[in-house]
Amino acid sequence: MIHDLYDLSDYDTCPKKIDSDKLDKLEDLVDLCQDKGIKVIIDVHEIPGLVRWSGWKDFRLWEQGKTGEKFRNLLVETWKKLADTFEDYPDSTVIFELLNEAEPKENDWNAAETKNKGNLWNNLQTKLVSEIRKIDIVHTILSSPPYSWRINSIASSNWTPPKALLDDGKVMFAVHMYSPIDYTLQWAAWDNPKKALAYPGLFSDIGKQKVMWNAQRLRAAMDPIADFQKKYSGIPIVITEFSVMRILPGAAQYLSDLIDIFKELGLGWTYHAYKEADYLNQFSDCSDTMFELDYVPPRGRKALTNDPLDRLKAIVKGFKN
Repeated sequence: MIHDLYDLSDYDTCPKKIDSDKLDKLEDLVDLCQDKGIKVIIDVHEIPGLVRWSGWKDFRLWEQGKTGEKFRNLLVETWKKLADTFEDYPDSTVIFELLNEAEPKENDWNAAETKNKGNLWNNLQTKLVSEIRKIDIVHTILSSPPYSWRINSIASSNWTPPKALLDDGKVMFAVHMYSPIDYTLQWAAWDNPKKALAYPGLFSDIGKQKVMWNAQRLRAAMDPIADFQKKYSGIPIVITEFSVMRILPGAAQYLSDLIDIFKELGLGWTYHAYKEADYLNQFSDCSDTMFELDYVPPRGRKALTNDPLDRLKAIVKGFKN
């Protein structure tokens, strides 16, 4: 994940150059992964004009006028530099993901997910792929629908991938799976139940009504993926993030059920463990809101499982299969 190739603290300027020291560190990391036989997805999380997780908000990338265009051009130049840096690495080592969870709207909370903004992201992806391919025709590129943090984004509003992506031959599509979020993200800043809720169990559906979530319901939640596969056969889909807080009852079963469904649908997947540490602690007083797979003795709530490594075992079994 790329958060800091630029100085994000200077809100008023649009930097012309990537910080070379930070780019060198990224290349050192990719070299280490290549030595260890680990495949790396390089994706842009934040750049000037799009800041969501660094303590303040900036959505100018999605403005329609000259300001937005300036920052979109910066993203294009960023990817040209990244393509130039990593073009000689084998495809087995590096994949390019254009932007993590693209949300083409002008603020984080109440902006409408409008069709025009979705088209803006489609147009930007087309330009990004075109410019990358002028430099690099080897590496796979991960594209995404607008609002790809939710699994049904790939079918919502009848999203149509740009023709340039469909015709490229080395483009895959990426979405995330956290449904139902009132299970997987319990005790995050926006969710504070009085007690831990277990999977299988009653959680919110798309319409906010409570329904029973189990393996069958998870499979139904993946129907947009299956429909997309029928419509655009032959283009791989990757679940680039899925996870669940480690202390929740039924967490290992939730992960196992999802991995079985991914296998059934022929999907690639990567498990999301953010820094192997206290993800979301910056937003919450809870010290157990973690995605990591290693056992860490709880400093707050009691781990609600008889086997503190059950989630790790579920993921390892998935890799073996």
